[in-house]
Amino acid sequence: MEATDYIPKKYFNLWYELFKKSSGRLLCNPVDGKLVFVRYRFDDMDSYKELQQNYKRLTTPIIETKRSFLKKIKIRLGL
Repeated sequence: MEATDYIPKKYFNLWYELFKKSSGRLLCNPVDGKLVFVRYRFDDMDSYKELQQNYKRLTTPIIETKRSFLKKIKIRLGL
């Protein structure tokens, strides 16, 4: 399976480290710009899915949520 991606420059090193640990291989040199263009190949779909899942998991921002006032009171009272 062949694929192409545009990776943001700040995440390219992270993506490349994950890619080296997978069973994929690059078909051409990455082309540098605002986004880094990469073309690669995998022999099986599972390795490709694992790379995509790991990359998405590491680059997704963490969103903090605030507790409501009633929830804070319940926690303090031990309910």
